[in-house]
Amino acid sequence: MQSYRAHDRSDAPQDCGSFFIDVQGRFSPQDIVVRWCDSSRTSNDDVDHLIEQTWKSELARARSGRRKLFNGKLARLIDCDVHDDRLALWVGQTSYKEFLGTNLRNPHLGESHGSQVLADALGVSGVVVTGDGFLVMGRRSERVVFYSGFIHPISGMTDAPPEPGASPDPLEVIIKELTEETGISPDRITRSVCLALIRDKETLQPELIFELAVEGDVESIRKSARSAVDSDEHSELIEIRDEPAKVANFIKINYAELTPTGLAALLLHGRGNWGTDWFTATREYLMKGEKGI
Repeated sequence: MQSYRAHDRSDAPQDCGSFFIDVQGRFSPQDIVVRWCDSSRTSNDDVDHLIEQTWKSELARARSGRRKLFNGKLARLIDCDVHDDRLALWVGQTSYKEFLGTNLRNPHLGESHGSQVLADALGVSGVVVTGDGFLVMGRRSERVVFYSGFIHPISGMTDAPPEPGASPDPLEVIIKELTEETGISPDRITRSVCLALIRDKETLQPELIFELAVEGDVESIRKSARSAVDSDEHSELIEIRDEPAKVANFIKINYAELTPTGLAALLLHGRGNWGTDWFTATREYLMKGEKGI
């Protein structure tokens, strides 16, 4: 099966500056179908050697920084399709070592050896909407491998299923990450919707963007986050008033500190709630800034 980026798609990815939108919509949990495939990335001796070198180097850096590095099994995105307002994803197996050695540290391999050598581990991110009208994101701590110090949504990686033939559930993954990073229990989630499948232009990693509405105010979330299992993934939680002008202004002021996924989450949330005019105007303002216009 081909990589989804290799397809001759009529709906070409939308270039949004620091990220691409491959698929967009408002997909409820029952409208997301994930199918497991026994298909791994293409490789060769040169690529595998670079992956091994990168892993050894990162292990040494992790030891010196007293960080843990675990080569877990992950789900890689192979293909995707939208039909009758349903999002279908085909995934196969990869590993964190392959992801680190390709997308994270050596994304140029996609140009020199073809996009199918990339691990393309499927990420999930969620913009959190509080009961008192705020959006909550985090500033990534020194503990994380990539984008340390940048503003990013609650996020995680989709693990490969433990049982043969089973398929992972991306919503289940983002809910688990939400609980581990903020202490918000699943029963406090009042709405969940998938807004898009995007790709970070730097790493080329595919990422599902979710919107998660939760009970409680910002202060209660800050309180529960202090005792969360993975509270140290963020050096601070950041709140943004959930209003068109406030979000647009936050993006403009903090653009250089937002990860591509963080920017995508805010823009897509805005488009879903305030329309395409807001999305287009905000995105075009940023893209003009990138070009120095």
